[in-house]
Amino acid sequence: MHDRRSEEPRILSLSGAPICSESGAIILGLVTIRDVTDRIRMEEQLRELNQDLERQVAERTKLAETRATLLQKLALELLGTEQRERRHLSQVLHDHLQQLLTAAQMRAQLLLRSNGKQPEARELMELLQEAIQESRSLAAELSPPVLARGLLPALKWLADQMLQKHHLRVVIDVTEAHEPEDEQISAFLLQAAREPLFNTVKHAGVQEASLCLLVDSANLVLEIADGGVGFDPAVLEAEEGMVGGTGILGIRDRTELLGGEMEVVSTPGQGALFRLRMPGSIVTAAGNSEPVQSRLHLENGPASGDAPIRVLIVDDHDIVREGLAELLSNYGEIEIVGQASDGVTALALARELQPDVMLMDVRMPQMDGIEATRELAASDPSIRVIGLSMHEEQDVIDQMMQVGAVAYVNKGGPYDGLIKTVLANGDE
Repeated sequence: MHDRRSEEPRILSLSGAPICSESGAIILGLVTIRDVTDRIRMEEQLRELNQDLERQVAERTKLAETRATLLQKLALELLGTEQRERRHLSQVLHDHLQQLLTAAQMRAQLLLRSNGKQPEARELMELLQEAIQESRSLAAELSPPVLARGLLPALKWLADQMLQKHHLRVVIDVTEAHEPEDEQISAFLLQAAREPLFNTVKHAGVQEASLCLLVDSANLVLEIADGGVGFDPAVLEAEEGMVGGTGILGIRDRTELLGGEMEVVSTPGQGALFRLRMPGSIVTAAGNSEPVQSRLHLENGPASGDAPIRVLIVDDHDIVREGLAELLSNYGEIEIVGQASDGVTALALARELQPDVMLMDVRMPQMDGIEATRELAASDPSIRVIGLSMHEEQDVIDQMMQVGAVAYVNKGGPYDGLIKTVLANGDE
């Protein structure tokens, strides 16, 4: 209907009730007329407003998801950059500083052998050995080589380190062996496990902690717990906030950037629990990988027979290779027949020179010592390979022994063990 008082159309509502006469005929009863224009328009406005709000919520949700994805991507890039820098620093320590210290130690060994009564020479050997140990420990903490094998071996390595250095026994429980897709995620999770364990060492007053790795609703969950003295999480947050949040809370912040969450549960006198949950989008299933027990054995006793033991030295560092050659040449029972700087050259020289023993460095360009030892064991098992490295990680030792090495020696000394191992394996 149209309201003549205004050109604007109006909406009217008619309502009425029929009335029946005595004869049964229906006649029109009272009719009620209401103007519902304002109500209808208000409903339309509310509907439009709801649609607009839903559109804004959808847009902001999409924006938030995009932002979260971007933050996760940036966090992953940051982890990758950090891991590359850690690996670079570790490599510098290994390839340069440790090799120079090792070469210096070899020279000191020669000095000690020629004039062993001088206390200065022995003191120099001890100082160099301590410097090598500190450098090796720092390199391993920056970028543990075991990370190349995955998170599970790395966590076992961490447990060994906590026991050896801090006398903290870490009981590991792996419900399902799931591995992150990228090595930088494994490196971050290793760091995330190390921080609470250091907290246990410093504050808990116990000598045992547990580390659990499991899968919950497709998420990777890492839990570290102890039964120590406990603490107030609010106090922890206040203390770490004063130094920039570089410890446990720093781990929490980075976990959240990656789309995960970290929970700290503790009460004074009732232990502590650190639970870190990572989204399943960065986790993939992998087979269970238990480390093989070491078969390292060093036999004692000099080699028998008059012929010298023919030794081929394989190391990619010239100064170390020459130092080893000079050191071994001082023993009449040993003859240095050749040197190689990589696995490919080593195999070629082995076929040509037929040495009795090969001192094989593990980390080399082109072909590393593990692959070279594997090929040599298949083609000429009579040549005995002694693994040689600055690394002491059990998994590196296991790999060399599994592919055919007869022994494994740390080239950081002491060198009496190296000499004994060469002599013991040179006349078998």
